[in-house]
Amino acid sequence: MADTTTEEEILEAAGIVLGAEGYSGFTTEKVAERADVSQSLVHYYFETKEDLVRALFEWGGENVEEAVEDRVDSDDPRERLVEWTDYMIMGGGEFEEVVEVNRVLLELRSLAVRNDWARDIVRGEREGLEAFVADAVADGIERGQFRDVDVESFAAAYASGIEASQDLTAVFADPEAVTAVHDGLINLIDEYLLVNDSV
Repeated sequence: MADTTTEEEILEAAGIVLGAEGYSGFTTEKVAERADVSQSLVHYYFETKEDLVRALFEWGGENVEEAVEDRVDSDDPRERLVEWTDYMIMGGGEFEEVVEVNRVLLELRSLAVRNDWARDIVRGEREGLEAFVADAVADGIERGQFRDVDVESFAAAYASGIEASQDLTAVFADPEAVTAVHDGLINLIDEYLLVNDSV
């Protein structure tokens, strides 16, 4: 495993501070203190705190995809979608972390109403969600495992379900609040997407 770079250490520290403080309490000074580096070094890598938050979400998105890939034993499209849904909604057994991340996301969605930088982050998160789902669905259609559906429309609807669960998690911090959404999305895969003889 490669050594963690200074930039990654700053991003890890930023994730901890953002999760604990929310965006309103997030400062590059707190990140520098957490990472045990100077504030000027934080600004060497990230000009503003908004740039740091944007980079954090881009980096985090890559880590989520890697985590999901590591959890799936096959390249089966259904299994990829199911594991993605489990991870995005239930956190792969780390629900408290999901609550923290989703609270930050909900705060950013609120800020995105009037701030371009926050809107860019929210758009990137949404596009990443849709792209993962669309790739799995297109693969399933090509293999004959899934019905021939409109891939983009399905991905948009599915991503909306994930986003709704994220907001519920942020507000209620209770897995029971999102169990029905989780189960509904899995049913959507099995009852709508799967070709009958693929089960």
